[in-house]
This record gives sequence, C-alpha cells and structure tokens, in this order.
Amino acid sequence: LDATMLEGITSFFDLGANDIHGNHIDFGTFRGDVTVLVNVASYCGYTDSHYKGMVQLWDEHLQPLKESSSTGQVRLLAF
Repeated sequence: LDATMLEGITSFFDLGANDIHGNHIDFGTFRGDVTVLVNVASYCGYTDSHYKGMVQLWDEHLQPLKESSSTGQVRLLAF
C-alpha cells in the first residue's frame, strides 16, 4: 500500500468498495445517513449465523433508529 493512496482520505465517506456484483459503491453517497458497515462471511460455515445476526441487529436497533432519525435514512451495508 502506497502512502499516497491514503492522501485526502479523512473519513469513511471518502472510501468505497465493490459489491457482490462487482459494482463500485461510493460511501460518500451515504453521507448524512446513519450507516453501519458489516463484514459478513458469504461462503463459509458462519454465513447463516452472520445473516441472522444482521436481521436481529436491524430489527432490534436499526429499524427503531430509522423511525426516529432526522433523515429517516439508516443504511446497513454488508460486504
């Protein structure tokens, strides 16, 4: 990793990643939203428990937050 690649990066919203289909997702599009980034295992024995945990996280914490958020936008990004 070249240090010059890190220049100008001051927050999560300056970054991006490729989704499961190879499309680039610019995290700057989520600026102003409540955003939770989750690293999930998609091809191992933990996949089922990870996705169940994300559903529980959404149901118990993020959905209520979405309903009370000033922007109304809560994003759960799973990579």
